[in-house]
Amino acid sequence: MIIDRTYFWGSRRLPFKSTATGTAARLATAQGVELDQYIAMYEDEMLTLLFGDLKDAYVAGRGTMPWSAVDALMVNSTTKDSLLADYIFFHLWNDASTSVDDSGTFVSTRDSGTVVSNAERTLPVWNAMIDKIILVIEHLSEHHDELVGELEFNYDGWTRFVIFDGRRTLGNYINAFGL
Repeated sequence: MIIDRTYFWGSRRLPFKSTATGTAARLATAQGVELDQYIAMYEDEMLTLLFGDLKDAYVAGRGTMPWSAVDALMVNSTTKDSLLADYIFFHLWNDASTSVDDSGTFVSTRDSGTVVSNAERTLPVWNAMIDKIILVIEHLSEHHDELVGELEFNYDGWTRFVIFDGRRTLGNYINAFGL
């Protein structure tokens, strides 16, 4: 995995229980394992969507030029910021918004406080991720020959996140109205 649990802070902070002993410690361990599973699954999915056939070249070349410049746009290990973490958070948070038991799927309610839409947390993270993806795509386009060479590059996965209108790259941002 390229990122780890330490990337989930600030706007990507998860509602995990603090580590203690007994049941709380087991719960924290189970939540950490679940987060690791999300990281493994959605990190790989995002890398495939962004890089297609070049995913393996990116992963293998992260520490060397020319891929290290791409990696600097993908992951900042100093500030613990990454479009991979944004993508993983978006999926994890949406999945965590409902619970499932033998009677069906339901949304929890609060006895105190106000329940707000998931959009309050997911939209800013998604839109920040789109901004980062645009930077990666622009870099890949500007350095195409250096990065791709004679390899055939599959751009199809990008259409989930951006649109190129012939002049500029436009992000598929989400707003509170779902538009």
